[in-house]
Amino acid sequence: MMKNTATRLGALAGILLLLASGATPALAGETALSAQYRQHQSSERRETARELVAWSQGRGSSDAARLASTLEKGLVELGFHRRAVVTAVVENAQTGARHSVALWFERQSDPWVLDPTGALAPQMVRLSESGAWKAVSIASRGSRYQVVGGRVVAAQQVASRATR
Repeated sequence: MMKNTATRLGALAGILLLLASGATPALAGETALSAQYRQHQSSERRETARELVAWSQGRGSSDAARLASTLEKGLVELGFHRRAVVTAVVENAQTGARHSVALWFERQSDPWVLDPTGALAPQMVRLSESGAWKAVSIASRGSRYQVVGGRVVAAQQVASRATR
C-alpha cells in the first residue's frame, strides 16, 4: 500500500545518517534541518492517513461507525498521537443525514475529516471544507474535544469560556 516505501526509507536514512555523523552545522542549519524534518514527518503522516482512508473506502462496508472507529484505532497504532484522533458524528445540514467519521487534529483549529465510506468526501478534507456537513458529537471516550455550534473545539477552550 505504501507507494514510495523505498524513497521514504531512503530519505529517512539520509536524515539519520546526517544526524549520526556528528556533523555540527551552524545553529541556523540545525534549525533548518529540524524544520525540514518536521515538514517531512507531517507530509508522511498525511500520506499515511490518505492511504488508510483509501483502504477503508475500498472495504465497501456500509457500517461507517465501525469503520470510523477502526480508522481512529489504526492511526493511533501507526504512531499518531492518541489525543489527536477521534471518532465523530457529522450531520448534513441540508438533508439531515448523519455519518460517522474520524477526525485527525493535525491542526487544533481545523481537523482533517477521514471518511471511511466516502459519503462525505472521497478523500481527506478539512472540516471547514466539508460543505453542508457539520460536527454533531464526538464519539470517542475521554476526548479532549467538544462540539460547539457545529465546530469542534478543544475542551479546555470551552472550559475557559465558561469561567469568564
